[in-house]
Amino acid sequence: EIDEVGRSTTIISKITKGIEIGRNGSEQEQDKLREKFQKRVATVVSSVFTSDRLPQGIAPPDEERIKKAINNVTKETASVLATSGAWLTQTVGGREIEPDDLIPEPKWKTVHDGWSRRKKITM
Repeated sequence: EIDEVGRSTTIISKITKGIEIGRNGSEQEQDKLREKFQKRVATVVSSVFTSDRLPQGIAPPDEERIKKAINNVTKETASVLATSGAWLTQTVGGREIEPDDLIPEPKWKTVHDGWSRRKKITM
């Protein structure tokens, strides 16, 4: 996405926004986003899993199976995937994102295990 000034929205901004909506959005908004995500997945499945692309005897997943899988996705994940749209991964600029940017760093404690080795454990 490019804003009115010509800047592209960073991937981390899209992810953060999607998580926020997934956690704090209304139930109606979350249902709408899950449906949007479901339609997007169905479109991709129908265009990618075609009979000429799949090995003989392998059928593409049916719509009911897709719905079942999507219902197992957390509301935050569905929201991120529905709201983030296409990611311009080849656009130069902006900061790269690492999983650690979204997940708080664990607190480590060094313990002695009795064999003159030390281990790090999370608290």
